[in-house]
Amino acid sequence: MESELIVDDNNVQYWYLSGTIVKGRDRIAGVNHRVGGPAIIWPDNSTFWYLHGRCHRDDGPAVHYTSGDSFTWWFDGRNYTFKEWCKVTNKTPEDILYLKLKYKIS
Repeated sequence: MESELIVDDNNVQYWYLSGTIVKGRDRIAGVNHRVGGPAIIWPDNSTFWYLHGRCHRDDGPAVHYTSGDSFTWWFDGRNYTFKEWCKVTNKTPEDILYLKLKYKIS
């Protein structure tokens, strides 16, 4: 399924599932969706990963706020602790070590 990019007046990038975009006078709505990258990117480079309208990522944090460098872990629209997310996404011990080093998780 393809995605369409729309950049709003505040330079926020939104990727929507093709065919779901509804443009109103003051806003745009649709199903956030992007394969292989974040579906929403703020000007400060905070990122939000979505698939078919659900916050989702299976290879890293689905939400990354660059201010404070904080991360949240989502899979299929559900929020998890890092440990729970590793279990749900079947991470190997090597994967977990890599992610802990990359995202500075103790």
